[in-house]
Order: sequence, then C-alpha cells, then structure tokens
Amino acid sequence: MASKNGFESSKKGIGKLKPIPLSQLMDQWKPREWIVDLFGAKGSCVLLAADKGSGKTTFIYRMAEALEYQKMFMGELKTKKSKVFVWQADESRNNALDKFKLMDLQPVAF
Repeated sequence: MASKNGFESSKKGIGKLKPIPLSQLMDQWKPREWIVDLFGAKGSCVLLAADKGSGKTTFIYRMAEALEYQKMFMGELKTKKSKVFVWQADESRNNALDKFKLMDLQPVAF
C-alpha cells in the first residue's frame, strides 16, 4: 500500500519501506487548489513569523475576512470562499475583540 511520503509499506513487517518508482509518484500529481492566490493552498501549511507587534495577527484576521467573503486579499490576491479557523493563543479574548472592532470586521450570519 502506497503512503503519502512516496514509500510502500512492506506486508511482511512493520517499519520496512519499499521505494516507489518516480513514474508512479508522478501519476499521483494533482494541481494545487489555491485558497489565497499563490500564497495559501488547500491542505498546505504556511508559517508566518515576524517580530512582535509587526502586524501578523492583523494580517491573519484580514486574510480570514477575505476568505469568508471571497474578497481580494490586500487588494491583489484572489481568494476562494472558505471556512476559516483562527487559533489565537497569545492574546486574550477581549484583546481580540478590541482588534475586531478597531478593524471593523463584520461577522458572518449563520
């Protein structure tokens, strides 16, 4: 059975790997589905790192807003309407709500 990492697991024992030919791997290729044009692809992970206070949280909140409403992100990048989950672990709920209000983010009606 082929795994995502490009190796087949051996039926005889756990932990044994068998290489898969490149031609077989290439047959599994699928084009990327961009959620944020040329920046965030479905099923991918993007690491955003910068100095404290540089605007990372605002950037993410604006991206989430663009995805919820399928608006252009930063006036330049196309987005695909998507459900958004932001896990904010370094600020309080009230601090986040203050930012939402300051940014005039509009909630989505469910």
